[in-house]
Amino acid sequence: MNTRRLRDAVLAVGIGFGLGSAAIAANDLRDHAPDALLGEVNFFTYCRDTHGQSASAIKRDNDADGWRCMVLEPLFEVTPIDRDDACTEQYEEPAVARSDDPSDPFSWRCYSR
Repeated sequence: MNTRRLRDAVLAVGIGFGLGSAAIAANDLRDHAPDALLGEVNFFTYCRDTHGQSASAIKRDNDADGWRCMVLEPLFEVTPIDRDDACTEQYEEPAVARSDDPSDPFSWRCYSR
């Protein structure tokens, strides 16, 4: 009789462990599910909306990280672009920017969070 209780206890622990592990794995998959593609990033619009009509997007370097805002008035200034903010403003929802190819300045896309 003790053997049967021991076997049932071990079986119950094993099932509980398995179900707990499955729940953790399912939660992990949900947290890392791919985000929905919203579209391309419009750096030109972002620079104008953020810095005014005298601003424009420029490629400082010919790679994905080369984009900057160039502001002509009141002072000539080159500023970095917050790519996530550009996506959030453009698509009016929380978004992140990702580049598919670090060597391609036009590879930026926005994804919903």
